[in-house]
Amino acid sequence: MRDDMDYREFCACFKEEILKNEIMKLTEEDYRFYPDGFTTEEPLDLAFIRNTNVKYNNLESDVLRGDFVELTVRRENNGASSARFHLNEMYARYREMGWDGFWQEIIEGLPDILTPIQDDVLNHIREYPVIKNKLIIRPINYDDNRLALKNCIYRREGDIALVLYLIVFEAAHNLNTTKITREIFGFWGREVEEVWQEAMTNTYIKAMPRMYVSPADAVNPPYHRGAFMALNSDITKIGPMKFPVVTTTRQINGAIAMFYPGVMEKIAQLYDSDYYVVFSGTCEARLHRRSEANPRMLLSLLKDMNKQFPEELLSRKIYLYHRETAALEMLSL
Repeated sequence: MRDDMDYREFCACFKEEILKNEIMKLTEEDYRFYPDGFTTEEPLDLAFIRNTNVKYNNLESDVLRGDFVELTVRRENNGASSARFHLNEMYARYREMGWDGFWQEIIEGLPDILTPIQDDVLNHIREYPVIKNKLIIRPINYDDNRLALKNCIYRREGDIALVLYLIVFEAAHNLNTTKITREIFGFWGREVEEVWQEAMTNTYIKAMPRMYVSPADAVNPPYHRGAFMALNSDITKIGPMKFPVVTTTRQINGAIAMFYPGVMEKIAQLYDSDYYVVFSGTCEARLHRRSEANPRMLLSLLKDMNKQFPEELLSRKIYLYHRETAALEMLSL
């Protein structure tokens, strides 16, 4: 194979080699090309576009950014597994390595990314390439869980712990997870930052950030309502005396949305101000412009909410986001 192919030739050769691979035995139907700029209203393709944009472009949009290929490997039991490739990045990799090196890397990696989980996910917990797409980050209170977190992978944000979890079972309104211990993490042979970024991206894809100005907006909202981080969002500012709630499309563990990349900075831009953050539960955070709220009063309200809903308690503190320094400060009140 030539090592001086242009982009179009490379894409054609990649498809040809994939389809004639005797191990995967793919057909034309199993090889799906999604071009840059692609958009649709078909639900499955639309989900692919949204997930891909978040994973590869850190962007929520219904218009695909970049050329992508999705491979679907079908199983005898009617199951299937899939792999997604960013053709633009792959071409850059080919230009660095030449065809032989590039193709060898692709073939060696396919068994891991295409391995289906056919039984209990916990049976694969030591196999990072197999379970990495099931890793997420969940927020819990650090003080109340200090002992349970002693041997786990987490990061602290004041009195909040952002914890690495594995999804064991998932349904529309049910999420069964287990914490990743340092022992399990050791089997993976990965850097913490690599795993953390993968898990945060998975969390973002499964639960996009949303901002609702009134409680009624959060009741069975359409997908695009409150999509303040989306490209061309109609939310361009937060007006005076507005106290929005930040959560996610799933709302379960929705407070994690505050810790998604770029979210705090975007809110400061919309407010054009510093702002207070009240983590009123694991499912949400409530915002108040600094000039329009009394932090001691906010703390009193938070204490009342924590007493009323102790099972949802995430924090006992009020936080202040400083726009100029892009820092989240836990206040001592």
